[in-house]
Amino acid sequence: MVKKNEIDVIKKSVQELRKANDRIGIETLKHRCGYCNNFMDENAPTDMIFPILDWDVSPWAGLFFPMTIDGVTLTAFVALKNSDAWKEGHKVIMLLCSEECKEKAMELIKKQVEMNNSFYKNVEELK
Repeated sequence: MVKKNEIDVIKKSVQELRKANDRIGIETLKHRCGYCNNFMDENAPTDMIFPILDWDVSPWAGLFFPMTIDGVTLTAFVALKNSDAWKEGHKVIMLLCSEECKEKAMELIKKQVEMNNSFYKNVEELK
């Protein structure tokens, strides 16, 4: 069960994220690589990955958000709930400027998933 203070934290983080997205601008964010943060020309080919996170991302639908893994900040977008991407299970979308950035981002995400799995396993063993 989610506690009231956890809901308050989520609401506050969503409000802060909305302010940051508004301040920076969606047009700017959607043209930045999710790994290296370099500008991506509108007509340049891009790669996409769809990280699967082990937490509910629905409060952040329609927003770009940062994820810091091993000191590297990745930027991803949470699809709108009524979008085809969301319906297809692609709730989190990361746009990347190159195959190299795609590989590095995937490596970091995989590392984070492995760390999470190890953490959950250790917690289960303590029970």
